[in-house]
Amino acid sequence: MNRHLIVPLVLADALAAGMLALGLGALLLPEVAPFAAVAAADLALPLTVVGALGVVGCAILLWRWFLASLRERGR
Repeated sequence: MNRHLIVPLVLADALAAGMLALGLGALLLPEVAPFAAVAAADLALPLTVVGALGVVGCAILLWRWFLASLRERGR
């Protein structure tokens, strides 16, 4: 796997984690100020689903990158 792709992959994972946190916060605490706008717009569940899928997808790609880097060091 290309080593130059690790930074965008980590940034995408951070974005997905932020979306997941915002969605879960809006689902669990809709009356708190940072989450009230998201809960009022009914975006809590879509943010949670997209964030969870993004985290899982990035985790799989990061795991593949990690295993590929271990194989390269073993040579």
